[in-house]
Amino acid sequence: MKKCRIFFHGLISIAMIISLAGCWQIKDINHRSLPVIMGISKEGDHFRVMLEIPIPTQGMRKQVTIKGRGKTISKALEDIRNNTEASLDLLHLRVLVFDKRMVKEGIREPISTFLRNRDVSNKTLVVYCDEDMDAFFESLNRNIKEKGTALYDFFEKYAGWTPKLPLTRLSDVYRSLQSYTEDILLPKVRSGESSTLEYKGAALLKNGKLVTTLNPKETFLVNAIHRQSVSGNIEVMNHANVMIVSNKVYTKARMKNGIPYLNVTIKYKIVVQEVKDKPSKTFINKELEDVLTARFYKLTKKSQAKQVDPLGLGNFFRSKLSYDELKRWKSHYYSLLKVNYEIKSEIQNIGNLKTTSE
Repeated sequence: MKKCRIFFHGLISIAMIISLAGCWQIKDINHRSLPVIMGISKEGDHFRVMLEIPIPTQGMRKQVTIKGRGKTISKALEDIRNNTEASLDLLHLRVLVFDKRMVKEGIREPISTFLRNRDVSNKTLVVYCDEDMDAFFESLNRNIKEKGTALYDFFEKYAGWTPKLPLTRLSDVYRSLQSYTEDILLPKVRSGESSTLEYKGAALLKNGKLVTTLNPKETFLVNAIHRQSVSGNIEVMNHANVMIVSNKVYTKARMKNGIPYLNVTIKYKIVVQEVKDKPSKTFINKELEDVLTARFYKLTKKSQAKQVDPLGLGNFFRSKLSYDELKRWKSHYYSLLKVNYEIKSEIQNIGNLKTTSE
């Protein structure tokens, strides 16, 4: 019994020593830098990394920008670590910004590196900056100081986000690099004159490289078919302005004689906000259906010509094609695709308007 008691106390002592050793490895929160934005650009054959780090202040937002340079992104981050007095913790990073040259040359390697090293959360938003990175970060700091607004506020669903803006996370970009049936969109932004940011549409990437850009109306279609909520989007038409409050997507895919066929039905519920010339409810629904249908066909034709699939239509054939056939989706089957779009609109209410008839 005495030996058991000694053995038991010994185990407790060892456990306490181990736990204490673990605690001693934890760095004081006051000696850790927690960047929220990272900008990556290319200068010659070197990478430039810029980190936006919040500074605790009373009653206002304040941030500081730290820069590093190196032949690799890891070297540039090491350069920053060597020149800061605090430990660098990238797990709290919220937005990752790439400049035009990086996106044109391809971001496959940095995306793969971040996912492999697990230094950055896979939920971090990825953004394409359409201007000089230094000017972009200077504008961000100025807006934070003068208006108290930050870059990530622009992408918050309950703040500045709109249905015409793609929300693309690190894991989404990495998944697209491994996919044969879908390509990815990055929001294209630059510093604004009267606002924090100007949204310029979306950069469409294939295998991590820029292929073309989509305007905000085309980006809205991508969000809709991906079953993301497009509630709040305003459509301005010739005879009415309506707000979309909900959307549902139904698809049916089949193969016939080596040709892919796809039926896509999208149902929208809308609220009428403004009318002109007293159109009927039926007329308003028809006008919206015609506008959106034409946009879907135009975007599909544009995408097929460039062999890119932002709508992810190839995903609906994953159970219809073999693995080897899926590899040839964009190079062969996509151009043969026969797609039929059916848009259905239903007016949920007309608010306080009295000028619409049945």
